[in-house]
Amino acid sequence: MTIFKENSMGKNSFAADIDEAIEGNVEEIEIDQEAILNSLVKQNGFKFYTSEVFYNFHPDAIRPKRFRIVDFVDEIVKTFDIALEHQEAFSKIRQEDDQNIPQLLFHEFENHGLVFRDGVFYREKKPIESIVRINTIVLQRERLIINVDGSEEPIEIIKNEVANLIEKYNFSKTSEYSFDSYVQRKKYGTVSTLNMGFPLSTVISPALLSFFNEQEQQRFYNEMILSSDIDSFSKSDIKYSMDVDSIKFVISLFNTVTGTDDRVTISMDVTNRREYRTGIVTIKTELNNLMHAELVHKVIALFDKEEQDG
Repeated sequence: MTIFKENSMGKNSFAADIDEAIEGNVEEIEIDQEAILNSLVKQNGFKFYTSEVFYNFHPDAIRPKRFRIVDFVDEIVKTFDIALEHQEAFSKIRQEDDQNIPQLLFHEFENHGLVFRDGVFYREKKPIESIVRINTIVLQRERLIINVDGSEEPIEIIKNEVANLIEKYNFSKTSEYSFDSYVQRKKYGTVSTLNMGFPLSTVISPALLSFFNEQEQQRFYNEMILSSDIDSFSKSDIKYSMDVDSIKFVISLFNTVTGTDDRVTISMDVTNRREYRTGIVTIKTELNNLMHAELVHKVIALFDKEEQDG
């Protein structure tokens, strides 16, 4: 059974676009991503909800015996007015014999990493409009993750501040050390909200939607609902409605040369039941802000075209 709408070639249009991109069959053309973003903001109420950047770095970037974790933690907390997770564990370690503290702290760091939550960053030292909410800063053995509200624009500045502190408390002042020189890979994550202009169920095959809305399928729904909720009523008194509130695409990648594989996801969700059938959705991708906006634009354009052609 086909779940997603098919094009004239018998293949889901959105899935076909993804397949072509994976196979490298899509021609590269110049795209004004800023214009696309501005159009989405104006026409669809598009907003960046959260943005995230992962910095994967070489393990030599942090030296276990030289990293002054206590000082690093204290300055991160002070710089970003942010709370350290597992604060109790670190507080207990601080009460240990001074000689054991570095080893105990690094053991805790190796196992759990350093997780900071709910901080702030000031673009400028003045108005409230300049405040950026930091959701998380996570420093692990080979990875730094920064997640903020809104766009990704301030993340690189925040990363530089964190990197400066890693450099400060990781090596002696005389050593030539740059955290950025150890960064091997960057990955992104973007979550946005917008009104697509059509319900999320539009991407589902009409045949499947019709099937789930048929009266004869209600006996399945009765079985899935606690009997106490319906026992006191006649079955004819129970009315059902079916909506789509979550769709997730998983794209699997395999490198035929190295034998490595990976998976990335694209998800579309209705996060508030009052927004069923309104077109308001939350879209999450593993893309930077502008590429995320471009993909969202292409999805909307795809169904706009289908509506015009129909």
